[in-house]
Amino acid sequence: MVSEPTAITDEQRAAFGALADVLIPAAEGMPSASEADPAGKWLGRALEARPDLVPDLVRVINGALGRDPAAEVRRLHEEDTDGFKALSALVSGAYYMNLKVRKRIGFPGQGKRPPYPDEADYDLRDGLLDPVIERGSIHKRPPPATSRNGKPAPLPFRL
Repeated sequence: MVSEPTAITDEQRAAFGALADVLIPAAEGMPSASEADPAGKWLGRALEARPDLVPDLVRVINGALGRDPAAEVRRLHEEDTDGFKALSALVSGAYYMNLKVRKRIGFPGQGKRPPYPDEADYDLRDGLLDPVIERGSIHKRPPPATSRNGKPAPLPFRL
């Protein structure tokens, strides 16, 4: 697990910021990706959340060193799907983890929020779920077997 953005050097972090600003430039009162995370705190959190993307990110950043960031992002999009996916996931993840960014767009983040009493009526007012209800159940698997102690048996795969 990555603790702060120590998985990359300062030079790599600067290259990441330049690439990130191509994907999320400053616009309409919103900061660019690098302006939203000048110390790399949120990049560190994104790397902690997705350590599987670190190798692709490091490869992308090393390939971008000394190159035009806009041209490099275009090249990645056209030629290196895995690299572009890693870069864009970490850029957007770091950006939208930032509390100040979320506050500016009016998103409080995920959390428990009890539904309003009439929320279901409002959501169902236009018959949005009618085709699903008419179709009926399409789930064909039987419910999971229970073990001798009455608890569900473990899944045959890891989540």
